[in-house]
Amino acid sequence: MHKNLEENMEDENMGETVTTVFGTWIEKVDDGFVLVDGKTGKRASKPYAEMEYGLRVVCVRTEDGKAGVINLEGKEIVPCIYSEVDARTNSIIIKVYDDSGNVGAYDRKGNQILPCDFARINAYENLIVSDQKIDNADYKHGNTKVYDLTGKQVYDVGNDRVEILGRDVIAVSKRISKAYKWGIIDLTHDATAEDYEFDNVGRCFEGAIPVKIDGKWGLIKSNGEEITPCIYEPSRPGNDFILFKDGIAETKKNDNEVYIDKDGNEYNKNEAEIMRSEYRQETKAKAEFVARAEQAKTDDEAAKIYEEAKIEIEAIRDHAKAEVKKERSLLSLELVKTNTIELINKL
Repeated sequence: MHKNLEENMEDENMGETVTTVFGTWIEKVDDGFVLVDGKTGKRASKPYAEMEYGLRVVCVRTEDGKAGVINLEGKEIVPCIYSEVDARTNSIIIKVYDDSGNVGAYDRKGNQILPCDFARINAYENLIVSDQKIDNADYKHGNTKVYDLTGKQVYDVGNDRVEILGRDVIAVSKRISKAYKWGIIDLTHDATAEDYEFDNVGRCFEGAIPVKIDGKWGLIKSNGEEITPCIYEPSRPGNDFILFKDGIAETKKNDNEVYIDKDGNEYNKNEAEIMRSEYRQETKAKAEFVARAEQAKTDDEAAKIYEEAKIEIEAIRDHAKAEVKKERSLLSLELVKTNTIELINKL
C-alpha cells in the first residue's frame, strides 16, 4: 500500500479525491483515508491510515500497521491482523501474510480458506496449490498439496511438480528414467491420463488439453481420451505451446499453417477468422443472457431466458458453419479453375 499517498496527491495537485474505481473513490480526510460511495457521496468505510484498490476490493492498513481488506461497500472482509495482504495479483483468492512471511488465503467474500502455514500459494480456476514450510525453512520443492476453494485437500503432490490446467484438472510431473514426464489428473473422475507420457502440457481450454510428445503437440480430454494425435507444432518461433485465442489455436502441420478448435477440426486462415468471430459473438451473447438470468424474478422468466439463449447461440453457430462451408466451396472452385487452366495449356 502507498505509504506516500498523501505526498503523491499533493505533488500532483489532485485535491482530496485520490482514485475512482467501480463507482467508489478513495478520499483523503483529516484522520486518514476513507472509501466514498459514488452514488451518494457519503463515506462507505471508517478511516484507515493507508488504502488502495485491489481487484474489486480495497486493501487497507490501520494506524498500528496491520493490513486487511474491505469490500466496495466498506465492510471489512479480511480482518486487519496481517503484516501484508495481496488482493491484486490473483482474481480468485486474497493472499495474507503473517509477521514471519508465511502466507494464507481468503476467498473474495472474506471466508478464510487456508491459515498462514505456507511458504507459497497460487490459485487458478477452482484450485489452490500450496507449498508448506518444512521446519520453518524457506520454500523448497516438496510437501506440495492441492486444495479446493473451501480449504479441503484434494491431492497430495509430495515432491513432484504440479500445474493447475483447468477446473478440477491438474498435471503432475514425475522423473521417469532420466527425464521428467507429465501426467493429467482429473480430480472429479477415476479415468485419467496419469501414465506420465507427456513431455509438456498446456492449459485446458473448454475440455481440451494440449499435450506434447516427441516435439509435436496434440489434444486430449482430461480422462485421457485423444482428440487429435500429436502432429502439430506451435506456429510462432520461440513459442513452445499451443495457445487458444477466441476458440482457435494457430499451429503448423508439415510446415503448413493450420488452425484447430477444441474438437480437433482444422481450418485455414480465413475459416479460422470466421470461427473466431463466431466465438466472440457467442461469448458476448452468453454474458448478456447470464446478466438477464441473474435479474430474473420467476422460474418461468428464467426458463424463457434459457430458451432464448439456446436459440440465439445456435443461430450464431449455424451462421459460422455456413460461412465456413461457403469459404471452402470458393476454395474448391479456385482449385478446379486452376487445374482446368493447366489442362488447357497442355493441349
